[in-house]
Amino acid sequence: MATLTLVQWRAAQVPPRTLTSVARDLDVSHPLVSEWEKGTRKPGVELALRLEKLTGGAVPIESWGYTRDLVDLMRSAVERRDIDLAAHISSPVVDLVQAFERRATGS
Repeated sequence: MATLTLVQWRAAQVPPRTLTSVARDLDVSHPLVSEWEKGTRKPGVELALRLEKLTGGAVPIESWGYTRDLVDLMRSAVERRDIDLAAHISSPVVDLVQAFERRATGS
């Protein structure tokens, strides 16, 4: 698949996609999408990944200056954070359930 700019991808769609429709799909403002297209701003990594998915890979994350290595590194960091959060969250929940069970059984 050829790499396209966001403007090219929008124009190639049948019917052509508007700034507003892309913005709505990404839950951002259409002026922000316009700024991406003009090059005055670029999407963050998460939005760049969502754009890649929205465009079926036609506008890859690399087109915004990010690398796959960065994405893999961030994904790994998020997974580690989620594991750490789960460990902190599940312990009090387990303690609460156990306390409730002890109370219910009178032990």
